[in-house]
Amino acid sequence: KKHEAAADHRRETNQGIPQGSARQQRLARREQDPGPTYDKLIEMQDLRTAHPAFVLSLYDTGLTVVQDLAAAGIAVTGFDPDRSQPGFSSRRCRAVVCPRPDQDRELVELLIREAGRHSENPVVFPASDAFVAFLARNAARLRERFLVNIPESDLVNALVSKTTQYDLAERAGAIVPRNFRVSDPQELALAANKLRFPVFLKPAL
Repeated sequence: KKHEAAADHRRETNQGIPQGSARQQRLARREQDPGPTYDKLIEMQDLRTAHPAFVLSLYDTGLTVVQDLAAAGIAVTGFDPDRSQPGFSSRRCRAVVCPRPDQDRELVELLIREAGRHSENPVVFPASDAFVAFLARNAARLRERFLVNIPESDLVNALVSKTTQYDLAERAGAIVPRNFRVSDPQELALAANKLRFPVFLKPAL
């Protein structure tokens, strides 16, 4: 019965956490490790003096941020518009369904409401390109209630775009992989004649 109870606990803990890649398996193992849950961190912290953390995106990247912050003794609230993301199954944060990152007004209003649960300004950690862009667009307003460290919106937009990101890196003298930008099958065929494996394909969003 003891082993059955442990197995049930693992199934409950890992519900919704993908088990495919090595990284995803590591995230799942970290959820099983004994460590502070969100409720325990709230008990331990004096919310009058402690800065909480808000993590935007609860995909595996965001879940890694959540786990690292919780391990440091920081109470974390995570946000994502998709309830199926693995962070919603984490014991290390309080997970909140939020508007999409392109719904600026609605998302800003929700974050400000959630910040009202704390006396100290939350520190915001964006964990996806879309949330980084959202934070850059709304930094001026959010800085009134949050601790936000992000470049100007124009620079963020340039870095989020893979095309301009490579251009900026090359102008700065950074070594970047040889790259081809294609927009139609003909350009792809021309680039294919010059490619040498290994090759990494990624959309330039």
